[in-house]
Amino acid sequence: MPDPPRAYKVHVQAGGFRLTLHGQPPRGPLRAAALMGHAMMSHSGVLRPLARNLALLGCAVWRLDFRGHGASEGQARFHDWSFDHLVREDWPAAVAWVRAEARGLPVLGIGHSLGGLVALAAQGTGRCHLDAIGVLASGLWSHRGTGLVYGNLRRLAGQATLPVVRWAHRLPARRLGLGVDESVTFWRQVVGWGRRGDWTGMDGTDYLAALADLDIPVRGWRGARDPFVRLADHQRLLHAAGGTWTQVPGAGHMDLPLAAAAEVGDWVDCILGGGSCRG
Repeated sequence: MPDPPRAYKVHVQAGGFRLTLHGQPPRGPLRAAALMGHAMMSHSGVLRPLARNLALLGCAVWRLDFRGHGASEGQARFHDWSFDHLVREDWPAAVAWVRAEARGLPVLGIGHSLGGLVALAAQGTGRCHLDAIGVLASGLWSHRGTGLVYGNLRRLAGQATLPVVRWAHRLPARRLGLGVDESVTFWRQVVGWGRRGDWTGMDGTDYLAALADLDIPVRGWRGARDPFVRLADHQRLLHAAGGTWTQVPGAGHMDLPLAAAAEVGDWVDCILGGGSCRG
């Protein structure tokens, strides 16, 4: 059997930053293109095994490093940004590039945790257009509906990080052994969702309400052992988007893209085969 085509990198501009897209050519005839977005405090390398799996199905796959992460510019040590910048600049710029490369074929979005929220928010607010979206380990950060004790613990935990963020001028995830640093404004926005119980932009845009207008297939997967995204948080997000969800036994948060690779592949194959693929 011949070796699979080699991966490569391309770059797009968004908000003054050069963002990196890691490309994985399809194995065989091109059937579709897929754009992947990673989790917070992470990078797109986590999604490499899933990208290779989708390439076997005939997808040209690009893994985006959001600004400040992986091989992209904009590190939080020197720059500041919000969730809104990812929704309104980074993701749409990447979608536009992938769409141009797709030769008129379907373009799918696959987001892990933060990446899923970005993909849904961008689609719901009309910043870009994808033909289907799959989200892994994504859930609302709001404490509503999570129970009084759990909601208060989440809210207090977020508030407790703010003095550290003010001191370091970023969320020093690398120093804390948690991964890639996040910017001040981004982290304050995330903590604010938990405090207020909403999912909004800095300008008040209601991202959750915007999902009501989605008219594409949306599918979610959650690891049954995920300590960060409760099932109720994941279900509320997928319900708002008109999507369906599946729990993956034995999987956690960061290992879910690998654990769910076969199920994601089946869903993508269904999409490309013309099925409804909502169940």
